[in-house]
Amino acid sequence: MTAMKQVAMAVSRSLQAEFPGVPVINGEEPGGGPPAAGAYFEVRLLAGSRQHQLGGRYRQSDTLLVAHRPAEGALAATPADSLYRLLDLVTLPDGTAARGSGISHELVDGMLYAKAAYVSYGGVQQEPGIMMHKLMEEVEPIGPTNEGRKRHA
Repeated sequence: MTAMKQVAMAVSRSLQAEFPGVPVINGEEPGGGPPAAGAYFEVRLLAGSRQHQLGGRYRQSDTLLVAHRPAEGALAATPADSLYRLLDLVTLPDGTAARGSGISHELVDGMLYAKAAYVSYGGVQQEPGIMMHKLMEEVEPIGPTNEGRKRHA
């Protein structure tokens, strides 16, 4: 499982714990569309990038989007403070933590959208390069004699 999927799963679990009566859907899963009516949260990957580093390592930055449709008659901005707290520090399934950065939110057409960026580091296993098993080198001594210029086998 990729680091970003782990973060998305951890955010989904945190939302379910904080708002037990509100369904949480994953925008990446097939058939995981929003319900026709009622409140819900949707967690999905918005953007990502990977920078290669030395030694087969990489730095991956992914931006997660959490969309919230409030219940009928409720204010969309109500869970904004809770989302900042939940997205700030996420406990991953392996017990480690991921810290969100650049957390922001906006209200558009009665929906609350919160964004957070997460950085992870990883590595790709590289095949070892071709190694030379035996080194053969011919050497001549430097000097004024002619014998030094002849190669000896």
